[in-house]
Amino acid sequence: MLPKIKLSQKLSDNRYNVINFLSNFENKMTKQGVKVFFVPPPYKQTILKQNQKYIKYITTELEKKGIGYITPPSRYAFPDSLFFDTSYHLNKIGVDKRTKYLIKDISKYIN
Repeated sequence: MLPKIKLSQKLSDNRYNVINFLSNFENKMTKQGVKVFFVPPPYKQTILKQNQKYIKYITTELEKKGIGYITPPSRYAFPDSLFFDTSYHLNKIGVDKRTKYLIKDISKYIN
């Protein structure tokens, strides 16, 4: 039987595991000569405002591991009208806009 754990503890443990996974992945890839870029997901502007504390926590924890985002999460906050069905699925206009941002952001590190 599994021990009872508060939901907040489960979420905290999951965040820790994901951050460690990303750190290990980045280290492994770097040793193989691969450049790894961490880019925040697209956010609805309303969601970004509602979840500032959580987003700051993730950003800070990534930075502690030396694997921060290449651009602030706020750069990928788009108007709610550019999302299709969930807070992460952009519609065609949103996809095109984010793609342009990605090209510009990544090109700073590869050119």
